[in-house]
Amino acid sequence: MPCFTRASSLHNRLLPPESLELREIAPGVVVAVYISRVEGAGVRPSGAPYPDAGNILTEVFVKTETGWRIAHGHNTPIDREAAAHDPAWAQ
Repeated sequence: MPCFTRASSLHNRLLPPESLELREIAPGVVVAVYISRVEGAGVRPSGAPYPDAGNILTEVFVKTETGWRIAHGHNTPIDREAAAHDPAWAQ
C-alpha cells in the first residue's frame, strides 16, 4: 500500500492511507481514491495542528509505453460535520 511523504509542513512523515480504492474505468486508465488522516503528523505553517478529519486524494493514472503516469489529481480536506450527514459514508 502506498505512503505519501510531505517534505515541508509534515516533516517528512509517512502517511499511510486509511483506505485505498482503485477502479479501472477504461483499458489503461485507473482512478485511485485515497483517504488519509494527518492527525499528529505535525503542524500547519500557521502553527495550528492538523485536524483529524483527514483528506481525500483522487488521482487518474494512464498507462503509457513507459509506464503509469498521473494524468490528474485532486486533494481536498474532509469536512467532519458534512461527512457525518453524508449517506454515502453511513455505516
